[in-house]
Amino acid sequence: MSNYLSVFSLFIKRSFGKISAVILAFISIEGVLFIHNLTTDNVIKNEYQEGTGNDYLLGIENILGDHRLLTIALASAFIIVTLILCLTGCEFSDKQGYTLRRLNITEKKTFICQSLYGTAVYGIFFMLQGLLFYIFCLIYVNYAKGNEYAFDGLISNQSVFLAFYRSKILHALIPMEDTFKYISNFVMICSMGVSTASFSYFMRRKKFPYETVLLVPVILINFASEWTEMSYELIIIGMSTFVIGSILTRISVEGQAYD
Repeated sequence: MSNYLSVFSLFIKRSFGKISAVILAFISIEGVLFIHNLTTDNVIKNEYQEGTGNDYLLGIENILGDHRLLTIALASAFIIVTLILCLTGCEFSDKQGYTLRRLNITEKKTFICQSLYGTAVYGIFFMLQGLLFYIFCLIYVNYAKGNEYAFDGLISNQSVFLAFYRSKILHALIPMEDTFKYISNFVMICSMGVSTASFSYFMRRKKFPYETVLLVPVILINFASEWTEMSYELIIIGMSTFVIGSILTRISVEGQAYD
């Protein structure tokens, strides 16, 4: 057991501090972007062109969904976290692969440990993002209560609940009662954990880790999908399953001892 703990400790030591700094930095950036967007005239929709002469406050799902910088910040944080996880265990000047081989545990078991670690990191990342956007919704509700442009009945005890169904990015982070989406997200997170662990595993063997390159763009579309809900979830599950299967097959075939 101590050998496994040593492996986890090595991964935490080499990457968790960097990942934590990235997450905190982008949470701050997303917070600044949201507050800036909420306090500008962009949240007021003008209908003079439609002949009504009315102004009204946009709903939270419109503010978050239409504010592309928030989506870009979330995607950027995801990509940077992925790069850090991918590079953990790769061999550079400090010969991380050599250090791993000195821990008296097979590389396949090290790969399993790294997969679990990566899966946990992605789980934490997406839970924090979901919590952050939930806080954004609460801030919006408090802001809208005293706003003269808010429609009567716009704000209620169902406002946040409905926003997580109407907004693609909110629903992707917290699917509410969408069980199939939870399954899709779980499979997605597991596949990313496995693919980032395989990146360094294959790089140490001078093999190209194409699975990670294929999976990341599909995951990013998860937050801006225009496909129907069921079709996209099936694509996410199918691609994630394919990636995991491909990685395990390659490790089984190419997993000779690393010298």
